[in-house]
Amino acid sequence: MASNAALEYIPIILFPQMNDQHLPPEIPTESHHLPYGYTTGALHFQFEKKRQQVTVTTVDRLLGLIPMVILFLIVLFELYAYFYWHLIPLLEKNEGLRLDFWEGYDQSAWKYIFHLLSIILHAVIFLISTYRTMFTPPGHVPEDLKLEVDQVHGNKYHVMISEMLLRKMKKIGNMERKKTLFPRFCRNCLKVKPDRSHHCSICNTCVLKMDHHCPYINNCVGNDNYKYFMNLVISGTMASLQLTTTMWEGVLLAWDNSNYSIPFQVTFGIAYLGNVILSVVLVAFLCFHFYLISNATTTIEFREKLSVKFDVSPYHKGRWNNFLAIFGKNPLIWFLPIKPRMNSEAMSFLSSEQEK
Repeated sequence: MASNAALEYIPIILFPQMNDQHLPPEIPTESHHLPYGYTTGALHFQFEKKRQQVTVTTVDRLLGLIPMVILFLIVLFELYAYFYWHLIPLLEKNEGLRLDFWEGYDQSAWKYIFHLLSIILHAVIFLISTYRTMFTPPGHVPEDLKLEVDQVHGNKYHVMISEMLLRKMKKIGNMERKKTLFPRFCRNCLKVKPDRSHHCSICNTCVLKMDHHCPYINNCVGNDNYKYFMNLVISGTMASLQLTTTMWEGVLLAWDNSNYSIPFQVTFGIAYLGNVILSVVLVAFLCFHFYLISNATTTIEFREKLSVKFDVSPYHKGRWNNFLAIFGKNPLIWFLPIKPRMNSEAMSFLSSEQEK
């Protein structure tokens, strides 16, 4: 069945009538060896389906919300401290915030008004980005990539990948294979995995171009919501940096004012110090994700790279094109929670050399 003349494809071994003595070897760790492919004919094989996980209870769902609740409490606390402990006392010191704000303000008061408008803008973008990241499905493997089950013996499945499905995989440029040359497939969802997709054990589904599962949004970050996730991180980082670089003035004012109690002064100082630490973490996290974007790599692929040892991602199109693949070509929406229109399919990630 395999065509030796087709040098761009590696022929495979077919298992038309498999039994327990002729099971294929255990599927190894996924890698990015290129090129791979198939010629014609259906692929038959069998495997042992992974046992279903314990049913998620209401208590488990509530526990899963704890990191998200903690995140929002921290954000609300820092914003409250910035508004009521920092900006309002400084504005009151400069005759307060009046309706006729365009008259009578000195330069320092305008500075605080700019800080007020700036933090409101960052907070609005952060909240909208968080909402869209949480409630936008990350991108799931379509049902037409479902394996065709021939026979089931207990927990052992004898399945078939039809010739039509193999042709579809070839058309969308599906490159990643197991070291056994089998297509990547999921033993839980019983679906063929497109390139860069992975199964999330928490969401119990396969996610297209999965980056990671984020407990702070109680959702996976994948192909369809990664742009919103980056807007979340960018706006959160900018807001935190603004607090770090401006709130120290309000802290010093509170510490020099004898009318404030010592517990309040200590709490204000802890709030500022906590935000400084948060800023360092967010800046490092943001830089890491920009590094991933510039190298056309996800968090999962970055971890795989440590064991597979590939120098350049097979999906690399140049750093600028990698950036545009996430944020789009319209600079007006780069930092807004608006997803750009993309021409490429969610299951196709060809490099510039492969597209030629």
